Amino acid sequence: GWDGRDIWPLLEGGAAQAEPRALYWKAPNFSAIRLADWKLIVRNDGKGTQLYDLASDPYETQNLADGQPERVAELLALWRRYRIRDR
Repeated sequence: GWDGRDIWPLLEGGAAQAEPRALYWKAPNFSAIRLADWKLIVRNDGKGTQLYDLASDPYETQNLADGQPERVAELLALWRRYRIRDR
């Protein structure tokens, strides 16, 4: 099904309540998930993951996966839920 949000309260002049929203996508050699400023890339060959904080590293030059195992586990669990629906 389609994901969506009710923007009616905003149209009526209410305050927008922005919740972090996950984005999932796949390419020929990897798939990825982004939640807020964090992006996790998972290689299709199973040879590791890459984690980036896009707020401080928008060009993805510093892989933070080794130093942030809890964040990797959180995003990997979310990635798995999206991946199952993508098959």
